[in-house]
Amino acid sequence: MFDYLDCVDCCVEIFCWQLQGVWDRSVGSRGAQPSQFNCPRGLALTPDDAFLLVADAGNRRVAVLRATDGAWVRQLTGPPGTLQHPVGVSVVPSTGQVLVSDFGRHQVIQFRSIEDDTVVGTLGTGRGSGPTQFQYPNGLAVLDGPCCPAVRFFSMLKAKLF
Repeated sequence: MFDYLDCVDCCVEIFCWQLQGVWDRSVGSRGAQPSQFNCPRGLALTPDDAFLLVADAGNRRVAVLRATDGAWVRQLTGPPGTLQHPVGVSVVPSTGQVLVSDFGRHQVIQFRSIEDDTVVGTLGTGRGSGPTQFQYPNGLAVLDGPCCPAVRFFSMLKAKLF
């Protein structure tokens, strides 16, 4: 249902795919206030399709919007300095935890839920090519299997039991 980010105009373009990809509306504008974005980079829907999450890189946050109308609900930031350049976001279906790939920290930050931005874990020990390191992670997807959530970046797969 939702799929396009406009980093130039700093808004989220919403298309209704049930109507063959017909444009529906824009959400947000340039800025740092609620319902404003500064370089939106990643999108995710909660498993129940109730909320749209936007990785807002320039504002160092993940915006939580109501999926039905794009209304601002809250933001996920964690303690000061937690997010440096969030670019990817995903929700673990089985737990509701929010995972954010941070291009600046070279890590994945794990938040408790869309309602609670307590940081409950991180994946990655910083920039590098080792088994526990990332170099500028971008996109993020969670494959919620019977063993553990797996986090996929680029063409490699790294998994951690959260």
